[in-house]
Amino acid sequence: MRDLMATLLESYGNCFRKYATFRGRSARQEYVVFTIANFILSAILGLIPVVGGIFGLIIIIPGIAVAVRRLHDLNKSGWWLLAPYGIMLIGLIGIAATVEEGRAAVWVWVIALGGLAALVMSIWMIFTRGTIGSNRFGDEQNDDNVGGNTMGKSSAADDVRDRLVQAKKMLDDGVISASEYEVMRANIIKDM
Repeated sequence: MRDLMATLLESYGNCFRKYATFRGRSARQEYVVFTIANFILSAILGLIPVVGGIFGLIIIIPGIAVAVRRLHDLNKSGWWLLAPYGIMLIGLIGIAATVEEGRAAVWVWVIALGGLAALVMSIWMIFTRGTIGSNRFGDEQNDDNVGGNTMGKSSAADDVRDRLVQAKKMLDDGVISASEYEVMRANIIKDM
């Protein structure tokens, strides 16, 4: 039980260590722990208005960052995160434009549709397994190795070498294009 609690706390803390890191991938466990913990903490801290508001402001950037990295784990662009909120924004603009004419109620349904889309996307991100192996956003993050420790690697140079070889194999197998390979290669070298 103690090991489980340490792993959960490590997953939650990892999101704050990567506070505004939008590159790379996040394992399902990291996303699930952060999302559920923030839901519970927001419900509890929300009972105290000022504290709940401050907590909401604190978690917004790491929440977006872990969601983007989770989409990367699913081999999707982080920009997909904007889709449900774009729908809600269209609804808000519609309300503002039609409130005087008395037709704002239709736009409330558009906002509700955007909220439903955000919920569906979050559930999908919770239950869908990430891409096996490397993808265009980086190496696979194992759920049991959320902190990113590379056990079994003798040095950082070996890790970089392995990642470069993996990227080259993806290029050779036609998984990524030459331009994607160059970007991935530059990111691997930059992360040294």
